Amino acid sequence: MQEATVTTATRLPAIEKTLLALIVGYAWVLLLWHLSVFWRVLQDYEYGWAVPPLLVILLLRRRKQLPAAQPANEFGSLAGIALCVAALLPLRVILDGNLDWRIGMWVLAAITIALTLLAVNVIGGKAWVRILAFPMLFILTGVPWPGHVEIPLTTGLMRFGAFIATELLNLFGIVADQQGSVVETAAGLIGVDEACSGIKSLQTMVMIALFLSDFTPLRGLYRFWMVFLGAILAMVTNLIRIIVLAFIGTQGGSQAVDSWHDITGSLAFGVACLFLIVLARFLPGTRSKPKSADLPAAEAGEVARDRQLGQRPFFRLVLAGCVLWLIGAEALRFWWFQSNQPAEGRRWTAIWPESGVNQQPVKVSDSIRGQLQCDVGDAMSWTREPGTKWIGYFFEWKPGVKAYFARSQHAPEICLPATGRRLLQDLGYFDYQVGKIAVRIRHEVFEDETGPINVFFIMDGSAVRNVDEQLKADSVSGRLRSVWQRSKEADRRSMELIGVGYTSPEAAEERAKEWFSEIITPEIERNNAIQGS
Repeated sequence: MQEATVTTATRLPAIEKTLLALIVGYAWVLLLWHLSVFWRVLQDYEYGWAVPPLLVILLLRRRKQLPAAQPANEFGSLAGIALCVAALLPLRVILDGNLDWRIGMWVLAAITIALTLLAVNVIGGKAWVRILAFPMLFILTGVPWPGHVEIPLTTGLMRFGAFIATELLNLFGIVADQQGSVVETAAGLIGVDEACSGIKSLQTMVMIALFLSDFTPLRGLYRFWMVFLGAILAMVTNLIRIIVLAFIGTQGGSQAVDSWHDITGSLAFGVACLFLIVLARFLPGTRSKPKSADLPAAEAGEVARDRQLGQRPFFRLVLAGCVLWLIGAEALRFWWFQSNQPAEGRRWTAIWPESGVNQQPVKVSDSIRGQLQCDVGDAMSWTREPGTKWIGYFFEWKPGVKAYFARSQHAPEICLPATGRRLLQDLGYFDYQVGKIAVRIRHEVFEDETGPINVFFIMDGSAVRNVDEQLKADSVSGRLRSVWQRSKEADRRSMELIGVGYTSPEAAEERAKEWFSEIITPEIERNNAIQGS
């Protein structure tokens, strides 16, 4: 008699299952859509497209292990679901105006996972939660790492890889010199990975290693042994790739290196994956015995009585309210960014000086364009005073998804250390007025074997209306302020002037101001000049 009571009580009504499916489905669609922006724009995270299919495979494997449904206290789970749904409304609006905000993505992923597991608890109980937790957490392998974690870690690993590769090449009789994360040989520069980029293979191997760990005896934190092995394989195969490219360069020159660069990278990644699969197949260990999912008869009866005493109309009312709340979130998001867009600032562009000596265009490689995802990329080098040299870079992103990522993908402190330059001083920002255009310029001093390098950097956009907004654009307060001002679609542009040969930062700064006055031109004036000519 008691067994029949349990069976009846554990059947969740179809209307409640439908409401839960709508709530959880909305959260996952929202999460995957925001993640797809990163996967589409950033080359380092292209592997993310493989995460959802692998997650489905893990769910199908775990589905066979699910015992009979034995829900826990559904009202505790209901309260958690309501809190998660309440947080989705402001998060939906904030992230829609900050598509590149990685911390916000981790918050959204955490809410989505918690919401899913709470719904699973309502339907199947703690045993279901325990079995399905790992597939849910697996989505985190596709969430972009926070910048303050990713940049130091990947930069350090790239430098270490370049150091080992340089030592091995010299040992084999190939003259090589380390320049940050780049190895310089007679055939040219060979990157451990491109400047302004992390080690894509490492991040991908973390995902693959965790997926394969589910096919091994490893469970819990022991799964990260697979991650450790994957990281080692990624580093080793990358070192072999550098050595092979160096040998190719000695035979065919820099053009041969360029031709084989992508091919060797793909082969190195494929070999690393193959070895990791073999290791997963023969990895020794003992699989922990699964805990029994069956509740004692007395406890099962108590759960059944709790569910029978539960106020089902209230339960359904809360779930229906959650669905309406999410519909309201979409309506609010649409209305908020469709009205009262702020007035745009003045658009400007770069016209390189015509009075320079030894003026030469600097090629912006396809790999750099691919990493930055810019719509316009232009560079020029010139000299005027003896013993000094200037290099200018100008990048522009048209309004759209790619423009969001400009401020977090391109900056001197990200790119220059990857090529062997060391930061000596960060002299902060200074404001400068070029006609009616106000810009905020960051001054940093780097050094290499040739001496100090003064770098002046601007990053702004048309919706950034003053220098204070430009300075705080990437902070939490700046991101919230952009949402409050309903600033969503905007372009971005950056200019970087690099001056060498100056004995003091003050002298370089005074000369840089003169160059900015000559180079920065309102876009409308440039268009008029082009039409007039």
